[in-house]
Amino acid sequence: MTPNLFLATQTLFSPHKWFKSSKQARPARPVRTTEHWDSPVPGIYEYIPGRGWYLVATDKDPSAPVTAAAPLDTKSPTTATIHAAPAPDDEKTADTVKLAQPIPVKYSKVLKKHLLAPDYISRKRHGRIKDESNGRVSEAGFFRLDDGVAWVHCWDQHGEFIPGPYQLWFWDGDADGKVGRFRHMRKGDDPEYVHSQANSRAGSRENSTHRKSMDSRSTRFR
Repeated sequence: MTPNLFLATQTLFSPHKWFKSSKQARPARPVRTTEHWDSPVPGIYEYIPGRGWYLVATDKDPSAPVTAAAPLDTKSPTTATIHAAPAPDDEKTADTVKLAQPIPVKYSKVLKKHLLAPDYISRKRHGRIKDESNGRVSEAGFFRLDDGVAWVHCWDQHGEFIPGPYQLWFWDGDADGKVGRFRHMRKGDDPEYVHSQANSRAGSRENSTHRKSMDSRSTRFR
């Protein structure tokens, strides 16, 4: 059979191809990894390739023996709470309690820390706001901070993340987020501010609180 002169010439003048392996080296596949974290809940977290991090076991409370973990209580503004429930002995160790159902973990770009997924989801809310520059009303995404009162506008109408710093917002409506609106936060919306004013100016508490509450809260969240 007549040799292919083109391939022979190409190989001759391409010495780097002489030692080229027929099998390309494939990148190593990610593997399952377990680590101990102190937050959002002290315990064992496992990384599952393609799915992310999960809380799989919680640290055992030395003051009150716990047998296992059950559903989360997401009412807390700072973190979700894990309640105890019976579990087989083989799911318990000396220092940790294995969860009956692993809990996914989400990273908050706003807070720059990890949160349990139920807590993360409960902090998200959408609303309509008016652009002060042109008067247009558009959809916006908000995220509640750790104080349980202040919100930040961190997603635009297309769902794209908006980096900080942020001006604080307040949800003026029901707890379920179905009836109400978002507006810029005022000092009077902060329970800690109102409490401090009541203690420092007990003599003129009502007038002081009313006057201060009408001022836009200057604090920004970074």
